[in-house]
Amino acid sequence: VKLQADTIIHRIKEHNEKLKLSPKILIGDSELYPEVPADKPIQGLGSIVDTLTTFQKILQTLPKGHVSQLHNDMSTLLEYFKDRMTFMRCTLKEPANGKSLGAFLEDNATH
Repeated sequence: VKLQADTIIHRIKEHNEKLKLSPKILIGDSELYPEVPADKPIQGLGSIVDTLTTFQKILQTLPKGHVSQLHNDMSTLLEYFKDRMTFMRCTLKEPANGKSLGAFLEDNATH
């Protein structure tokens, strides 16, 4: 899992460098994705799945050519954590920003 996460991070960095994106760019309402301090502890599998689901929704709105492998990697990692949640009988929480993020992404689709 760590290697898979490291690969995803590397692909995101490559993508940002190719497109010359600023890592500080915020698109839309910052309420959709509040800043999370790097030292904030993980709040369990539910918070991991919630965060990965948010990233997945964002990736699905980007042009496929640039992010297809990243999308595949993210899907694989997300499914792994969902399987772990099922195995451990964890409950999946409702994403905090699901509806507003979905509406924002639909209004601002790039394809």
